[in-house]
Amino acid sequence: MDTVLIVAASLLILIAVAILLQTMDNNKKENRQREAALNSRVRNLDYMLNGFPEGFLHQELKVLVCHCLADVFSQLQAIDPKNQSYTNKLANAQRDAKEFSAQTAAQVSVTLSDRGQIREIQKMLGSLDNIVVTMASSKGIQPTEASHYRKIIQRLMLKTALDELINPIREAMDEGNTALAIHYLEAAKGKMEQANEDGFYSDQITQYTARIEALVQSPPNADAEPATAQPASEKDSESFSDSGDSWKKKNLYD
Repeated sequence: MDTVLIVAASLLILIAVAILLQTMDNNKKENRQREAALNSRVRNLDYMLNGFPEGFLHQELKVLVCHCLADVFSQLQAIDPKNQSYTNKLANAQRDAKEFSAQTAAQVSVTLSDRGQIREIQKMLGSLDNIVVTMASSKGIQPTEASHYRKIIQRLMLKTALDELINPIREAMDEGNTALAIHYLEAAKGKMEQANEDGFYSDQITQYTARIEALVQSPPNADAEPATAQPASEKDSESFSDSGDSWKKKNLYD
């Protein structure tokens, strides 16, 4: 009888150890998968932070991306506390966020001309917008913050669409094709009118309207100097920012 009990107890111990080892193995596998996914997210965020032309990405969006990076590195550090690289990169992301926050928010007007570059930037802006939406849905940021960030992204997206029309307008004018130039100018004006709920583009719309009227009134075959369509200028950073440091970024990106 004692022998039976000993054998049974031994079997129970072996089963318990097997379950424990299996659980540990599953946890390690899940951690590896999560670590790989987080490192992939880091690469995407790094590309967003450094992949835009110098001066193109608004300061507040740079701060947002840095906070996202810091959050991801915090998660990586929790998975692998001994990894010094994660610790260093977390500190770097936190430092960069502070430095960008302290910088003057004046926006440099960057005009894009290469269609391939414009397409790539539009994809990155779309990805950044998706991040903001995800953060809002997970309560990482407040709805007012999300709306603010998305407005900045939408304006940058529209700017790339306007930049894309500059060369076609110039080429049409160089070729003396006034009707085609008017078509592109009207297209640009229409894009701004659709996004002008707050009057941000009113000055540019007025300029485009005056240019279109001048072309309409000019004789069909009149010689004219080539026109350069001006992209919608970026206003002072005050029109992008309304609350300073009051927003607290916690668990920004999951």
